[in-house]
Amino acid sequence: VCTAGDYPPLTHFSKEGGFRGLAPQVIQNFASSRNLSIDFVLTPWAELQNYLETKCVLAAGGITWTEERAKQFIASVPIEADRKIPVFASRNAPLFQDFKDFNQPDVIIVENHGGTNEKYARTLFEKGLMTKPSLEIIPTNQGAYACLRECGARPLVMFTDSIEVDFVSGQPGSILSDLGARIAMPDLPAFESEKVYLARNSSEGRALMQELNRFLLEIKADGRYQLWKRNAFSAKYPSPAAGCPLKPRCQGGSDV
Repeated sequence: VCTAGDYPPLTHFSKEGGFRGLAPQVIQNFASSRNLSIDFVLTPWAELQNYLETKCVLAAGGITWTEERAKQFIASVPIEADRKIPVFASRNAPLFQDFKDFNQPDVIIVENHGGTNEKYARTLFEKGLMTKPSLEIIPTNQGAYACLRECGARPLVMFTDSIEVDFVSGQPGSILSDLGARIAMPDLPAFESEKVYLARNSSEGRALMQELNRFLLEIKADGRYQLWKRNAFSAKYPSPAAGCPLKPRCQGGSDV
């Protein structure tokens, strides 16, 4: 099973704790219920499609349904509704009261490479909704968040999933703001979507997804999914030692 392992509480990997989060728990319980063995494969977002075609039968954890992915693979029933919203450091909250406030020349938009966050940001530029900020693509999700926390000289923003913003801003001692959820975002229907699991488009993948969909409907109906979700959202996940690759040119504040 491919999983990014960098998106708590949906998927998280550490050398000490292994694979944790909501998706690994759901998949582990699914495998147990069907008497299947399971191996997780740590998967960079930019390699998700390639890995699912060559290394994995399933992919899980923070995956957004897109038309492209649905054509290439088999998508599960929807797991969580989601949308893109901005996240930024609380110190920058006074600067960002409206969507137009992001379209300023001193603003840096940071996104992790290879997923729908990067596609969303590039779409904003392609449609002329963003013309003045600079766009920086960071290799990992952890690195993008490190920039939000560590860069004090310039106002940074990241457009990402509302599920993730709710979690990271709610952590004890977090310096990230949840106020981006209140900002009206452009109408981009392609990014108003759901989280799903994916299966390889093969006879094995189709059979496995049929069973997984049955399991997902079962656990949502009997309350197990909500219990596992609460546990995942209340768990503590160790932060990897990921620094911001934009330093030192964006660093200047003391809020780290």
